[in-house]
Amino acid sequence: MKKFEFHCGGGRGAWECDVTVSLNEDEETSLREYAQDHEMLDWDNPDKKIWFKVMKELEEQCDDDADFDDVVVWAPYGLKK
Repeated sequence: MKKFEFHCGGGRGAWECDVTVSLNEDEETSLREYAQDHEMLDWDNPDKKIWFKVMKELEEQCDDDADFDDVVVWAPYGLKK
């Protein structure tokens, strides 16, 4: 497992948070490939499991007052070749 830092935000700019997520080798490969052409993750791309791991860490690591209904997740920096 390798750790990646995801920058997240929501509430139309009301909050921002960086979360650390551990990804297995398959998830890392999928994320690296996706990040070549995308700056932000979609809930089902590159992999739903990645999105749900990020959301879980958001709930654990970030402010309890943040509204997670409208979340933007940026691909970690340094993944583009």
